[in-house]
Amino acid sequence: MKKLVLLIILTTVLAQILSAIEGYFEIINETGFDIYYVYVSKVADDSWGEDELGDDVIANGETYQFYVEDPEYTKFDIRVEDLDGDFYTIPGVDLASQTAITFTRDNLNPEESDLIHVVTIQGKGGEHNGYIEIYNNIGRSIHYVYLRKVSTEEWGSDLLGNEIMPKRGLFKVTFEDFADDVLDVRFEDRRGRTYSFMNVPLSIGSLEVMSEDRD
Repeated sequence: MKKLVLLIILTTVLAQILSAIEGYFEIINETGFDIYYVYVSKVADDSWGEDELGDDVIANGETYQFYVEDPEYTKFDIRVEDLDGDFYTIPGVDLASQTAITFTRDNLNPEESDLIHVVTIQGKGGEHNGYIEIYNNIGRSIHYVYLRKVSTEEWGSDLLGNEIMPKRGLFKVTFEDFADDVLDVRFEDRRGRTYSFMNVPLSIGSLEVMSEDRD
C-alpha cells in the first residue's frame, strides 16, 4: 500500500513538472458567460499581449487548453473578456504549480464590481438556511424579487427595496432562519414582465434567470 501511495505521489509530481516544462495550462470558464478573448502577459510586463483565443470561444462551463511559447518563464497574469467587454483577471499565476485556472464572477475587475451584490434575507423563524448565487441574464435590469411558500398563491413583499439587480449582475443571497427549505421565486423587470421559478431548494447553489424563462 505504501509503495502504491508513493507511486501515485511521484506520478502526480512528475505530471506537474512536465506540464510546466511544456508550458501547458488550461482555463476553466465558470463566469456564467462565454469568454471571447484571453490575454496573457508575464508578471514583469506593463502591457497585455494579443488575444490568445482567436476565433474560438470558451463557453460557460467549458475548459480550454493553451500552450506557452516560453516554457522557462512560468509566472503570468491572465485576463479574460466576455462579449460585453467585462474583464476578469487573475494575477501572478505560477504555471509551475498551477496549470488549471478557474475564472468565476469573483474575478471581475474592481471597476466592474458594481455588478455583484450581497444580500441576506432573514426568515420569520425556522431551522433552514441556504445560499444561492442568482445571475441576471435576461438582458435588462430586475427591479423586484418575490418569494412564496410552495403551497400558497400569494407572493410576499418585494425583497430588493431600493436596490436593483443590474443587467448581467450577480446577487449572492443568503437565506437565514426559514421555515421551509423549498420556495417559489419570482423576478420582475421595470416593465412588469415576470420570470418565475417553482420549487427552488435553498441549497440549489446557483440560479440563472434568462429571457426564455419569462412567464
